Amino acid sequence: MKTSVWTYLVLLMLVLPSCMMAEEDEAAAPLLVAWCDDSSDCAGDLICDDAARVCVLDEPLDLQAWVRLLPPDNSLLAVEEQYGNMEVSNSKPLNLALNRPIKVVGKVVLGDGGVASGEVADITAVSDGEIPDLKIHEYAKASDSNVDITGAPQAGFTLWVNQGKPYDITVNLTNYEGENDLPPYHIRKSFKPDFSKADPFTVPYTIKVPVKEEYLGISGRLLKGGEDPEPLVGAKVHAICDETGNASSVAITDSEGLFSILIQPLDELDAEVYKLHIKPSALNELVPRLVVDEIEITEAAKPHEPLDTGTHTLDGLQDLMGLNLQVLNPDEQFELTYLAETVVRFTAKVSTGAIEVERTVDSEGKVYAVVPRMNYVVSVMPPTRTIQGNEQKYGIHQELLQLEGLASEDLSISIVLSERPEVHGFVLNPLGHTVSDARVEATFTGKGTYPDLSTLPTRLYEAKTDDTGRYKMRLDPGQYRIVVDPPVGLGFPRRIERNVYVQSSQQRTFDLAYPSAVIGTVVGMHKAVEEPDESLDPLPAGQPGEPFTGPAPNVKIELYDETEANSLADGLKPEPIATAITDAEGNFILVVPAE
Repeated sequence: MKTSVWTYLVLLMLVLPSCMMAEEDEAAAPLLVAWCDDSSDCAGDLICDDAARVCVLDEPLDLQAWVRLLPPDNSLLAVEEQYGNMEVSNSKPLNLALNRPIKVVGKVVLGDGGVASGEVADITAVSDGEIPDLKIHEYAKASDSNVDITGAPQAGFTLWVNQGKPYDITVNLTNYEGENDLPPYHIRKSFKPDFSKADPFTVPYTIKVPVKEEYLGISGRLLKGGEDPEPLVGAKVHAICDETGNASSVAITDSEGLFSILIQPLDELDAEVYKLHIKPSALNELVPRLVVDEIEITEAAKPHEPLDTGTHTLDGLQDLMGLNLQVLNPDEQFELTYLAETVVRFTAKVSTGAIEVERTVDSEGKVYAVVPRMNYVVSVMPPTRTIQGNEQKYGIHQELLQLEGLASEDLSISIVLSERPEVHGFVLNPLGHTVSDARVEATFTGKGTYPDLSTLPTRLYEAKTDDTGRYKMRLDPGQYRIVVDPPVGLGFPRRIERNVYVQSSQQRTFDLAYPSAVIGTVVGMHKAVEEPDESLDPLPAGQPGEPFTGPAPNVKIELYDETEANSLADGLKPEPIATAITDAEGNFILVVPAE
């Protein structure tokens, strides 16, 4: 154990609640504590981990894990890294090294031969991480302040990327003549050090955006089906190739339902298969979100002679009717304080997609919409806070509204909201004693009463346990992920419960697991030292102006249980079971559940 980690733990104990330092009371049960000199400091079945100096369960820990490293923005030559399929143990240190990234120094050359400035090109680089749904992002803007590898000024950009990892690099043009006609330019590329160069970790790269005449064209027509088909006006159309990641420009169908879009030239391929997507636009909200066709594109499809994909007919959009809906409280009144800014959404399934119409209630709690005559899920979503900033007491309401086959031209309905269910209970430590000041975080997954028909926005709710270890929170009906975080320094691991369904008020107590400790060290490459601090003993390796390798401080480590990969069906990003920050010597301690 490094002295700095021991000091860090002692400092943590100085800010712990006074109950941690309470004098012994023969009538009181023994307390669990995070720090220890020996096992006599630990209660129950816990022993003192000699390396971590924290109280842990005396059981071996074998965990299949994902690890995520998030370096600080300064001091280190490093970018985010993710590791999968790692064997994590409480008997063997987890020693990690941040790889030196590649510095991509490049420029964007436009079709006319000019170099893009910062006002023209935004560059994003996205790579798949080892952890599901957690991508690695890098962003840059073209800037006149960049320099090339010789130090000469240039209009260009700088990206920091992991070695050898494929990135989807996209150039989005802004404030550029013709920008609305061109799609974002996309390249899939990886970078490796070039050891034949004086600086092998700096790689020059030029992105050449083609002229418009080099792009390939797609055209077509959208109709609303029925006995007398009509043009579908105001539909937003674009195409995406899943294999390459290339995306088209965006077009809005005209008065005849016609559209024409561009895709970038084929790159070492004879053909690409694009899926044609349509969405609503500001001109027409009554357009379903769906994929209507797959199209194979070849070099023969040029802008002046686009590939005609034919006519695409969407049924069920011609027969319209009006809906008048009012939102009321349980007393069948509109309560302005709580229900102002309530959003009402009508959702209907159309083929493989869905149509959505959304309104915000007026000063009387009313909305009006003209929609196709289909069956809908009506979702009424009050804001999480009142207009006075107080917690909302009324919950999300969903119900089925059957309009298909209804003869009337207009329908008026009222929806009466109910109060949110209250979830309450205690947070208990492994000895069965309550834990005060624990944070309980409930994330609504967006799956409500009709998860297969209508997905809702995610919402986050938080509560803290009081002096008696009790918490309470009011939640919208639906599915949740709940995370319980004990106070820092108590030595308990966090608890995660997934797929928790809340329909009515209930008591739910969270039992914290016994702790186990994973220790480790992170090293990395530090940026060049221009003026070394002579008080450091020893001085950093290398000479002034050169980077050097050493312990990596202030790196955030996130540990994920890989065996829970199948439990991520709630649609949320994975949640780490433990986090830590490296100290000045690169050391860290992760407190994880022993079971």
